[in-house]
Amino acid sequence: MASNAKLKFPSLRKDDVCDRSRPLEGKHLDGIYKRISKVIRFLGSVGLEVYQPFILETLPEIATKLRQVWSHYESTDRQSELSYNEYFRIFLESLDAKVRELKVLCRHNKAEMYNSNSKPRVTLIRMSMTLSYLFKDFKVFFPSNEFSEHFRVTKQDASDWWSRNFGNRVLVPWHEFQFRFGSEHCISSFEEAQSLKRDIDITLNDYVSKFEFDVFTRLFMPWSNILNTWKMLAVKHPGYVNMTYEEVKKCLEELCDKPASFVFRRSCTKLGFWSIGFVSNSRKVNQTVIRDGKSIVEALVEGAEQRLYLYPRGMDPSAAPDLQFLLSCRAKEQIAVSAEEFEIYSNMDSSFELCKICSENNKDLKLEPCGHLLCRACFKDWSQKLNRHDKTSSCPFCRAEIRSTQNIEISPFQPMQVLSNPQPQAAASAKAATAAAKAETASETPAAAKDLIDLFDLPPPLPMRNSERTTGAAAASADPFGPLSMIDTQSNGFVATSAAETAATGSKQWESFGAYDLPKST
Repeated sequence: MASNAKLKFPSLRKDDVCDRSRPLEGKHLDGIYKRISKVIRFLGSVGLEVYQPFILETLPEIATKLRQVWSHYESTDRQSELSYNEYFRIFLESLDAKVRELKVLCRHNKAEMYNSNSKPRVTLIRMSMTLSYLFKDFKVFFPSNEFSEHFRVTKQDASDWWSRNFGNRVLVPWHEFQFRFGSEHCISSFEEAQSLKRDIDITLNDYVSKFEFDVFTRLFMPWSNILNTWKMLAVKHPGYVNMTYEEVKKCLEELCDKPASFVFRRSCTKLGFWSIGFVSNSRKVNQTVIRDGKSIVEALVEGAEQRLYLYPRGMDPSAAPDLQFLLSCRAKEQIAVSAEEFEIYSNMDSSFELCKICSENNKDLKLEPCGHLLCRACFKDWSQKLNRHDKTSSCPFCRAEIRSTQNIEISPFQPMQVLSNPQPQAAASAKAATAAAKAETASETPAAAKDLIDLFDLPPPLPMRNSERTTGAAAASADPFGPLSMIDTQSNGFVATSAAETAATGSKQWESFGAYDLPKST
């Protein structure tokens, strides 16, 4: 929680919004709205460049969203519920503290704010980023103006860790998070802990939300090696910067005489994704967001091999740590095909491993957090189509947001090999060997056991039905695509058919499966 002691401006007084023992009233929010309006009026006269995140867009959006949430609860006489919602109170305290700080920054640096290279303008950019992160965090937990604690951490192992340590909580104090995190990953020093805090607590309020944790784990995956990956990229690598798009552009324009110079940063607008800026061979500055399923480590290593990313911030390549060993840490997730899945797809003259969009390549990529599987080539085509239409990255099957991807390797099911017509000589030899084995053990077999059926004579077991299967690895491997009729093969599988068409064709398509239950989407 942001407190007045933390601020650099001792003249700031404590507001009623910080007193959690008292219920919130409309007048408390009115005070925040007034301060936001004053900051907007002043900054509107400064002549700020339009860059992302743009504070003159972020502040009005925050005020609008806040009014909508309060009105939603007020219309159902549930203001007290919102008043004692821990997340909402901490958000208000953080917002109020940052708006007050902005107000003081503008008041005491009126002349310097007009200079785009002045220190107050740099501070303004940093505060713009922080407010943008705070707003995104707020929207995650109030998606429809109603508080929701059902946000899902993208990476399953990281999600399990959060649930084990914090249950359904969406926000925990930094000191508590640090203790739990340090029990899982060894933090070596106080300085390292402070650096880690700057990269996790991006809203700068001394709390870690479930959303902030999700962003961090997506950036520095895998969870099992997350601390080492963070150290190599954010601490030891000279190419890592905490800048906006415009700042990266200015930084690299000074290095245009040295092609293959590069920096990489966390995307300010697409949280959880990386952006790489580099000087091309034509001495132009390019910036790209990594969205093709690659990790930042894979992108940097491949870029170095292609001689695109050689000089981190113009330095010698030897100044950057070797990232090759980090590639081995991102092992492919193994998915085993069950007997039931094998039989279902065999009846359709297909296989679980085959991509259901192109029907040519095997699935090698899992979309997260929805869990649908497809091949990398189809994912690339789908992403390019979305980019051309400026649409949010979404799953081609369920349209859920794609926050990350995971490389996978599917282990095909190995059915029991039965020789229908064995060679007479081989069959006779096998029969003789079985008879000899029985004769050797007959004298040692208890009389009561001699009447039991020989296991060699039993037929192979039938695959279990969905209702009989247990949860776990087998259940997790179930095909998440659902009915194939959901995919429009005439348009390369990228457009889902209507619900009516799906209902009409789905029942006929699945009749051949007999008594077996259908696989359910994850």
